[in-house]
Amino acid sequence: MSVTAGVSDTVIAIRDKLRGKIGQTKVKRYWPGKAPEWADDADEDGDIRMARAVALEKAFPTHEDSGIVIKDDPRLRRLAESRVDNRDEIRADHRRIRQAEIVSTEEEGNRRNEGADAEEEDEDALEERRRRIREKMLQRKQEETPLLEEEEEEEVEEEEEEESEYETDSEEEHMGIAMAKAVFVPKSERETIAERKRLEEEERAMEEAVKRKLEHRKIET
Repeated sequence: MSVTAGVSDTVIAIRDKLRGKIGQTKVKRYWPGKAPEWADDADEDGDIRMARAVALEKAFPTHEDSGIVIKDDPRLRRLAESRVDNRDEIRADHRRIRQAEIVSTEEEGNRRNEGADAEEEDEDALEERRRRIREKMLQRKQEETPLLEEEEEEEVEEEEEEESEYETDSEEEHMGIAMAKAVFVPKSERETIAERKRLEEEERAMEEAVKRKLEHRKIET
């Protein structure tokens, strides 16, 4: 008798026994101090479990016996092959998921590195901008120094002439009149002050733009 036939006979016997039990089921009352009638049925359930275990052992033996030759069952072989295929698919899925996680981690690291590089580039650009502004202001100051000296000499001469005229007028007039003299600011100096303010405002605007850009990039990452 083949393994499949033995399993089928055992299953049929178990099924018939269960049907008989179901048809004979009645409502039983339990009395205190008296053993319930279903206690005897527990032994029968144990027999059923034992028979099932024996049938499974015959179909799928856990210990190999060199003296017994098991007949090749195509259905069992296909079942075993399908289980192997399922294990291979599960392993392949695990590998794909792991590779996707690795790629995602690498992309995230690349984005962080790119963000850090961009921040360094922005800081370098700001520092270069400041350096050019300082050099430009220093160059303009050096170019205007001789002009300022000449204008200061002219101012001194004008002040001396005005003082001389004031003294002459005071001698000729009977009453002394206090004359208010306006502060004279050379044109070149006015242009220098305006240029310095413009450069400072430009530098502040550049710094604010870089800060806003860095904050926006941090929010995105």
